[in-house]
Amino acid sequence: MTDEAPAPEVVVVQRPTWQIVAKWGAIGLGGLVALLLAAAAILDTGVGHRFVADRVAAYTTASGLNVKVGRIEGSIYGAMVLRDVRVSDPKGVFVTSPRVAVDWRPFAFLNNHVDIRSATSPLVRVTRMPELKPGDPNAPYLPDLDIDIAKLSIDRLVLEAPVAGRRHVATLAGEAKIADRRARVIVNGRTLGTSGGDRLALVLDAVPDDDKLDLRAELNAPVGGLVAGLAGLEAPLAVQLRGAGSWSNWQGRAIGRLGNDELTNLRIAARSGTVQVRGTAQPGLYLKGPVERLSAGGMQVALDATLDQRRADTKLRLRSRAMALMTSGTIDLGQSRFDQFRVEAMLLTPGAIAPNLNGRSVAGEVALNGPFATPTVDYKIKAAALGFGETVVERLYAEGLATVNADRILIPVRAQAARISGLNAAAGGLLTNVTLAGDLAITGDQILSENLRIRSDRIDATAILAADVSTGRYTGALRGRVNDYEIDGIGIVNLETDADLYAAAQGGWGIKGRIVGRSTRLFSDGVRSFLGGNAVARVSLDFGPDGIVRFSDLKVAAPLFRVIRGSGRYDPAGPLSLTADAWSNAYGPITARVTGSMAKPVINLRAPRPGLGVGLADLQARVVGNDGVYAVDAKGETSYGPFTADVLLRTGARLEIDVRSGRFAGADFKGELVQTAAGPFDGDLTFVGSGLDGSVALSAAGKYQQAVVRATANNAKIPGDMELTIGRALINGTAILYDDAPAITGEAQVANLRNAQMTLTRARAKIDYRGGRGSAQAFAEGSSAVPFRIAANARFEPELWRVALAGRANNIGFKTAQPAQIAVSGSSYTLAPRADRFRQGQHAAVGQLGGGAARAGAARQA
Repeated sequence: MTDEAPAPEVVVVQRPTWQIVAKWGAIGLGGLVALLLAAAAILDTGVGHRFVADRVAAYTTASGLNVKVGRIEGSIYGAMVLRDVRVSDPKGVFVTSPRVAVDWRPFAFLNNHVDIRSATSPLVRVTRMPELKPGDPNAPYLPDLDIDIAKLSIDRLVLEAPVAGRRHVATLAGEAKIADRRARVIVNGRTLGTSGGDRLALVLDAVPDDDKLDLRAELNAPVGGLVAGLAGLEAPLAVQLRGAGSWSNWQGRAIGRLGNDELTNLRIAARSGTVQVRGTAQPGLYLKGPVERLSAGGMQVALDATLDQRRADTKLRLRSRAMALMTSGTIDLGQSRFDQFRVEAMLLTPGAIAPNLNGRSVAGEVALNGPFATPTVDYKIKAAALGFGETVVERLYAEGLATVNADRILIPVRAQAARISGLNAAAGGLLTNVTLAGDLAITGDQILSENLRIRSDRIDATAILAADVSTGRYTGALRGRVNDYEIDGIGIVNLETDADLYAAAQGGWGIKGRIVGRSTRLFSDGVRSFLGGNAVARVSLDFGPDGIVRFSDLKVAAPLFRVIRGSGRYDPAGPLSLTADAWSNAYGPITARVTGSMAKPVINLRAPRPGLGVGLADLQARVVGNDGVYAVDAKGETSYGPFTADVLLRTGARLEIDVRSGRFAGADFKGELVQTAAGPFDGDLTFVGSGLDGSVALSAAGKYQQAVVRATANNAKIPGDMELTIGRALINGTAILYDDAPAITGEAQVANLRNAQMTLTRARAKIDYRGGRGSAQAFAEGSSAVPFRIAANARFEPELWRVALAGRANNIGFKTAQPAQIAVSGSSYTLAPRADRFRQGQHAAVGQLGGGAARAGAARQA
């Protein structure tokens, strides 16, 4: 048996796992690199260029900026030409260029380096200024980037009329190199053609390691030029910055002139990154309004700033005759943050602070911390007086810690004030010893609040506020109760107000509300008599975001008077409109229509049958105002014929009344009256016509009004339905209107006075009365159904009148046994019970007039 050879042994050796991974990793990485290289190569082809242009066009920044390129030529990784470039904002295209040549190195951006070898264009056209949305609020002002722009050139920069008021053509060239420990910026520009003249030159070359600093700037801007159009200048502007030295010690000066006036004169010293500025500025030469007032006479400027690692440690002092401002703290431009940044300001002289905002002895402190867009704001305000429109806060102290969001600022308010006036019609003088607690919300130029709780001596309410700082419009109202509100010269009322903020359809905020007022006491006897007692008034108000006050559903209810309906609108900028219909128990229906403006109102009044004791009917009055001068034109019918009046009233330091013409009872009236410095009027009013001739001479008797009346009648025939004729009459009298009671002296004589019911053959009266004391005598003879002849003798005392009568009526003699006694109490007159003798016997009488009552009684006694 033969032996078989053993089978060979096969040994399989496996590669280590790491070698397999490395192999396939290398293959994958190589493939990825190849793919990226292929993609990069494809992007730099015609197809790739179109793809890149489409992707760029599809991208819009957060601010709304968008760039579209018609075609890309060359290499997107080096030198390329962009054709048909269009830059848009949310409103559309505002910049175009047919050709922009760029030579750049995009991959340098991976190392935070913007590397542009050149960027040039033969023509860039700007049709208007951009209108961008807010971008990233926390984006750094100085990003951590190295920037190289070796060449920037625009041969023709065309700025169309909407940019600066007229078309301008400019040329611009520059370069920039900004990196750690190096800053170089050169800019040169000028305008061309007939609208030329603007020139700008700037050189900044700072190399700290080489102890080098070169800083120069010059700007010339003529009237009508580009800069003047952009800034709204009305005079030529020239600014020059010159200096010499090194990074460790540089000295210079910045001088600016606007027209013939010095705008700035600043000394500048720079030492190893620390900048010191001292000098004066006059911003009021350019910025008008409150800024002009606050900086009048020049403003002292002191600035110390150190910039290191994109952080600026600053101290600023501004001071003028009217104000002082101080800031200190750190501004982080790399992180866009405040770090213990404090602002302190003080108003040194009373006056305007902002449009429709004024103050007296105002001081404020603000501490800012956190991101620029959303910092915390710790504030304190003190003011002797702070006014918003017509609202004035006196002896104010307020503090709070505000929070700022991206879209609004919420300011908690804790405040105390000695007094607030002018908040609205409900507040009046009642807001004394005031505390406020609530929140103010600020969105853009809008300031809103609907939870400002107000407590004072007599008010517990919530203030509603809607303000627009840009227009200087401040609107306020109350929601709550106001007790014992005093209306000067009228009375005391209790008010209930209700108001709410609302968002208007056209944008902005408004206030709607309703006011109900109930009088509890009326000061004026005339008002009390007209109304018949206390009244209740209601009105709905709407303060719109357009500044117009609209009111509706106006109603007034009183025992003898009521407003049935009323509505209107008032625009503080001008137009005024009011319609009201009322009813008076004494004077009947009354309508009022008001148009025009507050300074120039036009008032039309109609009253079909007011009466007024002379049968006045169909009264129509038109009042036309013009800055304190009021022309009154009225007409109507009376029982004594037609009535007309043409009167001119001039208000101001002294009231003037010019009765240019007037007619009543057939007589023509005219005259001029002027209020004296003591208060009474001085002047003459004359009347003549229909047999009447006379005058009323007004003058001052010290601080009291005096009137001297002289009048005659000769065969006078008064028109109208009274059929009144006067054969002869003579009246002479003097009256002085003292505070306690008038003083009246005079006498009157009448002969042959007739009307349809009575004939007065002759009559005479004489009076001497002052301070509630005096005497009067009268005699009259005539007929009224029966013939009569009567004589009277009276003596007056403040609380008692005594009157003795004697005479004949229808041939029956009568005589008071004792003088009649009439008790006087205010406006009430009471006849004491008495007995009088008649030829047929004795009669008893008693009576009362006034005080809301009228009664009489008489009885014959045998």
